[in-house]
Amino acid sequence: MNNNSNSYINPYSTGTASAEKKVVIFDKDGTLTCMHAMWAPWLIQTAERMEASTGLSLQDDIYKAMGFNFDARMFGPGILMECTNQVCFEYLCELLVKKGLSPERARLVSEDCFDDGNAAVCGELLEFGDVHGIFSRLRDEGYYIAVDTADSRIMTEGTLDRLGVSHLVDMVVCGNDAGIKPKPDAYTALKICSRLGVHPKNAVFVGDTITDAMCGKNSKCGLVISVLTGGVDKRILEKKADFVVDSIEEAADLILSRNC
Repeated sequence: MNNNSNSYINPYSTGTASAEKKVVIFDKDGTLTCMHAMWAPWLIQTAERMEASTGLSLQDDIYKAMGFNFDARMFGPGILMECTNQVCFEYLCELLVKKGLSPERARLVSEDCFDDGNAAVCGELLEFGDVHGIFSRLRDEGYYIAVDTADSRIMTEGTLDRLGVSHLVDMVVCGNDAGIKPKPDAYTALKICSRLGVHPKNAVFVGDTITDAMCGKNSKCGLVISVLTGGVDKRILEKKADFVVDSIEEAADLILSRNC
């Protein structure tokens, strides 16, 4: 990821970036940790609570929109995998209005039942590989580490704490941060590069969805790697990613072998 210029003007920054600094930007759910184990119990609980609160049949609509296969307890493409938690919340409000509730009542019910922080309580944290070891290896080779996720800050910081890697992460951008423009917009990746003083050409974006890959491309990251741990079809990811690998372990090996 070499470049001919020693500095770069980031559209989201008033400063310049060094040609020597480099960063690996990781998505979280589906990339570092198993989305299915963490979020399936939470979604089932949320749908059940909403049905109990309203007396309405809601599970089928909720699961379809969220891309959730109840029998397999797994997620596919849908708003939970690809959008922010706020988008998921607004969908639930709209669904309740379509089912006959007033907008005010729909929002109250959704606020009462939609507790994304509770996923850490009812879900299971399964990491894909040795996240601590991978972050340490990359930092030892001079890389900043960043996390770019659509998840909320309370969930994200809690997950990083439980993984024991908070002290290894230089920056975190979350889906409920003020003024956020969520992936696939370039905003989040460029914000990370700006804050850390890294030229986007010296940034690697690692994620498990096409939305992640598009964010990496839209922000002109020097390398975009997709991992298959999120369950997205390899043929879909190959449309945008520079490389598609099995896991973050392989992604780290690739990054270090290329001296990106």
